[in-house]
Amino acid sequence: MHRYWTWGIIIALAASNIVLVALLLMSGRPLPPGGEGPGPEFLVRELRLTGDQRREFEKLLQIHHRERQALLDQMRQKKLEFFGSLTQPDVEGSILQRKSEDIGRLQSEIDMLVYRHLAQLRSICDEAQRTKLDNLIMQGVRAGGPPAPRS
Repeated sequence: MHRYWTWGIIIALAASNIVLVALLLMSGRPLPPGGEGPGPEFLVRELRLTGDQRREFEKLLQIHHRERQALLDQMRQKKLEFFGSLTQPDVEGSILQRKSEDIGRLQSEIDMLVYRHLAQLRSICDEAQRTKLDNLIMQGVRAGGPPAPRS
């Protein structure tokens, strides 16, 4: 009887992992190494945003997420077209190159969107908060992703 429970748990865990990975892949968001990284609450806490700053940050964040999601949706579609070409015989290199450039252009647009968002956040900060934000941004850039929250 113990053996059946063990196998049942193993199968349930494997199935839940498969479902989780499928959901993450279908979301269209890139999978960052080590998790999602810090969210807005991390920045609110680290920068010690005031109530007014926090409200402004939340407005900026809503706009940023909406615009970023639209670009990520476009990128997902372009990647589906690009990698879908694997199933087609004799795809011209110029077609693949154009599709790859389209993906690169969208990635560039996402990077510019993030840059503008951070510049807007920076504009609502006082001098000490700007210094802290600048350090957090550079830590994230050096690490290849967002800085991990401290415990």
